[in-house]
Amino acid sequence: MLAPRYRWEVAAPAPASLYSSVPECHRVVVQLLYNRGYSSGQSIQGFLAGQDAQEHDPYLLAGMQEAVDRIRRAIRAGERIGVFGDYDADGVSAAVIMQQALAFLGATVEVRLPHRVDDGYGLTERAVAALADRGVGLLITVDCGISAVGPVALARKQGMDVIVTDHHQPPAELPAAHAIINPWLPECDYPFRELCGAGLAYKLACALLSAAEGNAVDATQDELRGFAAIATVADVVPLLGENRAIVLAGIEALRRTEHAGLRALMQVAGVEAAAVDSGVIGFALAPRINAAGRMAHPGLAFDLLTSRDRMRALALAAQLQQLNQERQRVTKRALTAARRQVERGQQDESLLWVEGKNWGAGIIGLVAGRLADEYGRPALAVAVDGTAAVGSARSIPEYDIAAALAERGSLMQRHGGHRQAAGFSLEKDKRGQLREALQDDARQSLDPTKVQPRLQIDGEAPAQDMDLDLLATVDVLAPFGASNPEPSFVSRSLPVSGIRPVGTDHLRTTFAVGRRSITGIGFHMADRAPHLRVGQELDVVYSMQENTWGGFSRLEFRLQDMQVTGADGEPATT
Repeated sequence: MLAPRYRWEVAAPAPASLYSSVPECHRVVVQLLYNRGYSSGQSIQGFLAGQDAQEHDPYLLAGMQEAVDRIRRAIRAGERIGVFGDYDADGVSAAVIMQQALAFLGATVEVRLPHRVDDGYGLTERAVAALADRGVGLLITVDCGISAVGPVALARKQGMDVIVTDHHQPPAELPAAHAIINPWLPECDYPFRELCGAGLAYKLACALLSAAEGNAVDATQDELRGFAAIATVADVVPLLGENRAIVLAGIEALRRTEHAGLRALMQVAGVEAAAVDSGVIGFALAPRINAAGRMAHPGLAFDLLTSRDRMRALALAAQLQQLNQERQRVTKRALTAARRQVERGQQDESLLWVEGKNWGAGIIGLVAGRLADEYGRPALAVAVDGTAAVGSARSIPEYDIAAALAERGSLMQRHGGHRQAAGFSLEKDKRGQLREALQDDARQSLDPTKVQPRLQIDGEAPAQDMDLDLLATVDVLAPFGASNPEPSFVSRSLPVSGIRPVGTDHLRTTFAVGRRSITGIGFHMADRAPHLRVGQELDVVYSMQENTWGGFSRLEFRLQDMQVTGADGEPATT
């Protein structure tokens, strides 16, 4: 029997008064914006006019003036400036933005990025010592540093000033830095707090470049927007407000870029520059950048994104492509093993814990995320190596995994994160204690018989109403991402006219819709093929996409879930 994988939650219809308040807007667009929190005609008109998608004055950020003054003083004095980032796409892009802006202004720059396993997350005393040995007089952190009390203190002892730029929540004790730029600081009144690490680096770069003049400045700033857009999408921060402005401008910059590294990255990803959008960034470009930090060293991605030489860029991009393919293979093997562990004895648990001896620290977050999505409950994936264990956790909205870990901090060497994503490390022998403690806690908060992964659906619509014109209409909401997801719909009673597994684990179906047929592509859905047959009628949840081949464009459904029409358990309406 073909059963849905998710609990379908179809959004409630917008009130009639909202439609009448914006008669010039397509009804589907009104419904989509209502689902995203725009509940008045004025707010809908403001969104469509781009009123909330504005870049703000960087000097509104607390600490910006102090940071800019110190950096300009360092450039004038010929001081070596160090930049310390992170190993993910956000941290790498932030380092690229900072290095490129400083180099443009004539600074001597030393960049250091941490190795995920050897160095771990964040600024360390070892990194500070290494930068001091290189003669760094001013250190700028990007996408990290807000908790680096000890390393910043060491830097000051070494005669180094530190500027911290970080978008993570500030702890009670802040490092004694020369300047801290973080929109979450209590004294910061910046209009938009949800910038990613590279977004903050971009704001600092804009402030630094504001005093420069000429076409070269505009070209540099345009290029930096492209890197900021990649990071903003990759770091899954809300694509609203200033983030929306950055991504819109950054996508335009990426579409016309001649940057050797970016063009090479697009080439190995199999995408045309003109086709870049938030989906291409999220599913094609960012994973290849992230592959460097997951499988090798983030310096490979940094070198690519700063390369101006076409042949060298192509060689670096080919390395990232190989690393990404290896990441996919390793993740698939680990996921298979993880699912077996769940099925053998954890299906009744409120919290899942899986582990493996050969799992790399770079893929455990992917494993935990997939399990949390598939089973609808918190999931922790742990890589065991010798006497040590490193874990990554992903949760659901109902359960704060970072708080649960913090309450058991004595069992771990390090831990930290957010409500739905966290990381930790501990001695191998203590993982049983931690596992049982977390599962006990989750049992008190979550009922495993009632927890099911949920699928938020924008509305129900007849499949015959779906066409390329409607797709173009809803695309006015783009770019899509966190807090502004790609619109999804459910259509009922679609007759299946074709079934074919494609690739390693994907599914291609064809549906008869009136006098035409519409193809549906379901990623990671090949296991559902044996439960389908031609002539069967299905209720299908999907988003729309355009497929262009041989000069012709046609509508295609990107499948999210399906069930046999008339099956028990009608989807819920919220």
